[in-house]
Amino acid sequence: HYFIQSNLRNNVMSVFVEERLRWLDSKLALSLSVKSEQIKALFADQTSKDVLLEFLNNEDVRRLFIGVESSGITVSLNTVPSTDKSLVFLKCPHVGKVRKDACDESVMLFDLSQNSVEQIEGMMDSVFVPLMFSEDSHKGEKMMENLHKLASILQITAGNERGDVVLPVPLLDVLLESSTVSSSVIVILETTVISWTKQIRVALKLDLERALKAKSEIGPIAELKVWEDRQAMLNSILSQLDSRLASQILKELANLGNVYAKSFTLVVEDIKQALSETEDNIMYLRPLEPYLVKLANISSTDKAITIVAPIVHLLDLIWRHSRYYHEPKNFKRLLRHLSALVVSSAHRFVGPHILSDTENAFANLKHALRLCAKFRGCYLDKREKCNEYNKEKLNEYNENKKSENGIKTVSGPFITMHMKRHHGMFSINNPDTPEDDPNRWGNSPWPARNAAPFSVLNSFMERANDVLDLVHTAQHFKNLENVAEIGGVGNKSLG
Repeated sequence: HYFIQSNLRNNVMSVFVEERLRWLDSKLALSLSVKSEQIKALFADQTSKDVLLEFLNNEDVRRLFIGVESSGITVSLNTVPSTDKSLVFLKCPHVGKVRKDACDESVMLFDLSQNSVEQIEGMMDSVFVPLMFSEDSHKGEKMMENLHKLASILQITAGNERGDVVLPVPLLDVLLESSTVSSSVIVILETTVISWTKQIRVALKLDLERALKAKSEIGPIAELKVWEDRQAMLNSILSQLDSRLASQILKELANLGNVYAKSFTLVVEDIKQALSETEDNIMYLRPLEPYLVKLANISSTDKAITIVAPIVHLLDLIWRHSRYYHEPKNFKRLLRHLSALVVSSAHRFVGPHILSDTENAFANLKHALRLCAKFRGCYLDKREKCNEYNKEKLNEYNENKKSENGIKTVSGPFITMHMKRHHGMFSINNPDTPEDDPNRWGNSPWPARNAAPFSVLNSFMERANDVLDLVHTAQHFKNLENVAEIGGVGNKSLG
């Protein structure tokens, strides 16, 4: 009698287990699209089966991860699979042990993605927001606004992970189908435009020095890459604003005479202006790129020296025609990065082992100093001409302004002050105003050879000269050693 009861109990437990595993089988086949042979191999493996039963039977185990790899299906209670296709089974809060007749009610199933933010974003757009606006839903307007705020945050975060600026767009079709343009819908549209404005304002603020440090390139090449990245970002923002949903949002607010739609037109103008300035900077820097790339990678000093003069000439053209790089602050930064690139190339000629091979080190140091001296000489020659041109342009501009506006001009060597009589008083104006004057010429002399932009170059040349003297002295001692061996007191012929 006991034997019959024991067998009956085992059969019942076996059916109970098989029912739940069969449920897992159906979920895996449907969600992961795996072959039946792979699932059978999973259930045949005792270790994997123990993990599955631990999740189903243990009240303290709340989750189960299943992933698909080339070797087969993997299961884990704690480790998230690093695969493209994976699932997570989560027990509902009230569930302890999963019953065979309540598997669907006891366990929630979710797809796992390598990018969880994008996955949650997609779930928000395709599931939760439509449910919020279904006919059977009677949720409050505040919850609807919070739901759209969460969706916007997810879109922005997903863009930040990719390094992009993403302007969040609500599900406008769902909003407009939910009702006419109600107050809650208007609030969501206004919140969206405000979010756009904040993101764009942040994107337009460029910390150039920080952006340059993040680049792997050296010198003005890195600056060119920063401007190219900025161009791509601004074009991306304008492209998003030209999309159907974004245009429809702005159109709806404009039809209502909303103040945010009117003010946003100014934001768009700021984007276009920033894009125009960025494209100008790229246009002026791009001719430098092939020469700078050669200078950064060339292995011959003679060839490197021939590149220096064209680089300095292009620097002159940039200074003359680019309003951005004509500004002293920006021009000095460009000089600093250019001189750093020259030093980097010269340092490569020197090599790492100087004292171990004094003969080659002496020649290499000479080559490095020749390159630096060539750059300094070309710069100083060009500086003299450009400073004369700067004086002429300042005098010409001041004379024109004086004849047009009755401005009395006081000029120094590189200082120009405008003084205009106004109601019997003198007012002093900035020499670079007005900013929108296309003929404006700002005072921008080329820095002297000992100025801050050349601190790295000057330090390198001083140190190279010191090491050159040291190597030269080492060569003398080596020659003395040879003399002592041949004809000195230690020579065997004198013994």
